[in-house]
Amino acid sequence: MKKAFIVLLCLVLVFGAVSCGNKGNGSGVDISKYTIVYREVMGSYVEEFTLNKFAALRLQDMIRRNYGVELNIQNDSEEAAEYEIIIGDARGHEAVNDSVSYSLKSEGENIHISAGSAYAYSNAFDKLTENTVFGKPVFPKNIDAQGKVNYEAQKEEDFVYVSVHEMTRTSKEPPVKSITVNGVDISKYKIIYHEWEMKTFGLNEVYAAQELQKYIELATDIKLPLETDDTEPSEYEIVVGITSREGDTVSKIDRSDYGEETLLIKTEGKNLILTGAERRGTLYAVYSFLEEYLGYRFFAQDCEVVYKSEAIDIPAELNDRQTPYLEYRDCDQYQILPHEYAAKRKINSNFRRTMSYYLGGNFSFGSEFVHTMATTFDLAPQSTQPCFSDEENYQKTLEKLLTLCSRLDDVKIISVTQNDNYNYCKCAACSRANVEEKSTAGSLIRFINRLADAIKPEYPDVKILTLAYMFSIDPPKTAPADNVVVMYCPIESCCGCPLNDEDCSKNRDFNKDLEGWCELSDNIYIWYYIVEFTQDDKLPFMNFDAMYDNYKYFKQIGVKGMFNEGHLQDNGDEFGALRSYLLSLLMWDPDITKEEYNSEIRAFIDAYYGEASELVEEYFFALEISSDGKHFAQYTTANAIFKTDYIKTLKDEMELWWKKAKDFEVADTKIRSHLDELYSGYEFFIGLLKV
Repeated sequence: MKKAFIVLLCLVLVFGAVSCGNKGNGSGVDISKYTIVYREVMGSYVEEFTLNKFAALRLQDMIRRNYGVELNIQNDSEEAAEYEIIIGDARGHEAVNDSVSYSLKSEGENIHISAGSAYAYSNAFDKLTENTVFGKPVFPKNIDAQGKVNYEAQKEEDFVYVSVHEMTRTSKEPPVKSITVNGVDISKYKIIYHEWEMKTFGLNEVYAAQELQKYIELATDIKLPLETDDTEPSEYEIVVGITSREGDTVSKIDRSDYGEETLLIKTEGKNLILTGAERRGTLYAVYSFLEEYLGYRFFAQDCEVVYKSEAIDIPAELNDRQTPYLEYRDCDQYQILPHEYAAKRKINSNFRRTMSYYLGGNFSFGSEFVHTMATTFDLAPQSTQPCFSDEENYQKTLEKLLTLCSRLDDVKIISVTQNDNYNYCKCAACSRANVEEKSTAGSLIRFINRLADAIKPEYPDVKILTLAYMFSIDPPKTAPADNVVVMYCPIESCCGCPLNDEDCSKNRDFNKDLEGWCELSDNIYIWYYIVEFTQDDKLPFMNFDAMYDNYKYFKQIGVKGMFNEGHLQDNGDEFGALRSYLLSLLMWDPDITKEEYNSEIRAFIDAYYGEASELVEEYFFALEISSDGKHFAQYTTANAIFKTDYIKTLKDEMELWWKKAKDFEVADTKIRSHLDELYSGYEFFIGLLKV
């Protein structure tokens, strides 16, 4: 399999014979100086999409995601660039027609690449870039290579699949040969935790210690002793959670600003400390330690791996503190609903799942989640909206609110949210309020603020959630009270572009509204629509780049919570598990680079689709490039998402990829189910496009 993940982490390939240089000095040319050139093909005065143009885009993508270098692309009718990578029959070259063959040749400082198929081109590009130096990548001076590709299942693996429930892995030999902490072998350590008398949030520290023990054993075959902190201190300890060791054998940790979820991974002398905030910090510290330092990846509930390593050393003076920028993180995509897996992905919501005290509890809603004016508060049928100026409605809602607050010990938010329609009240009082507020959200916000003011004296820590949605999407003049959370729901926005994309006319108004709400309140959540809803979970929804850009933007403007609405079906026909994994990454750390984000996509595909991963990666990119530049919403069609001419050009290639992938012998039935689900989605959307 491709080593995208390991390559990105190690960045250690150095070839003495290849160095950075200028034209004519016999060494090589900096990659960034090149332009990719393909042959222009015109039809009816419009340039047509061809295999060679696709190959040019594929090479641009591979160089961008591996090296962070963005090469220009042009057709051969344009003026020649100083350094060119010439694709196929551009510039009058002879093309390779054999579908499994490729050729790479130097022509002075230029490079010519030709292949008979998209997959052969990708193999040629791998060959071209395999000897580049990271940091300042260059192409070798002299290139003369030919090759053929075989459509065979990928056998080489950089990782081992593990199952913590069965305590099994797919290799007899331990994948991690050695773990040391500041040079001391891990086998000398004990795991220390505190046995809390109150069986509440302390249970997550017990569970965290147990998880750490299991995963270290799966990686190394070493089962560390698990002891409570009332035992005599030993020389080498991994201290998990809040223990009596603090202020004794390790320093006292000031958690006054830790909140509920800050984590700390720290070495102190010969000890390793994995701890954090009382509720979820310690459990998150253990999972982050496993992923960021020991090479684990929790890609999906049924796909956990540990990357092979000869030696891992946890360095001295490590002090890794992480605090999430979002207080509320959720996704209801089916693949991330299971509570144990959700905890590994640092999801903290109790919507459609129960996060026990062992998993750190949850960010609690004290009522039903949404559209509660028809359910929890029984104010109006779901087909309409209540009158927000009606005193009886106000008193009825307040009474129920106070009852909910009094009955729930750990409530954070109570949802007082409008029904799912545009039919807002148009009585004289509501209309007058909306005119005064210059927004049809005006009467709603006045209603919610009045409730918030009423409950605040007795329940100062409880907030009321309401929606900016449909009729209430525009911000009013009056700011929400400081104990009100507004969840912004841009249901009609373009999902193919970031919300702040100035070139997307559909998103301009939505972006203006969101920034208007952020100016009024510091308590803004987003209801993010992440899939296409009219075709169940079968239609690929290629918004992965927009997801990345949106999360960068959401952090920038101060969003505090995210709900990502996905599919609830038991299928993965449109990369649902990948989408869940990426969203969980972005909710915890949107500061990852685009190169790191793309590397995670490829690493996920590598593990989740196993022996067929290289062909699935080709399929994924074909879908990406075929939807690039399209504007589509979550209620849409296949034709709105994809460029039909692109899919038509690539269909024969994709059919071949899937034929080969279906014939592969895979070692795990889960891998086969992942492939079958994805193929089902392919068949579905190809049928919709009628290409």
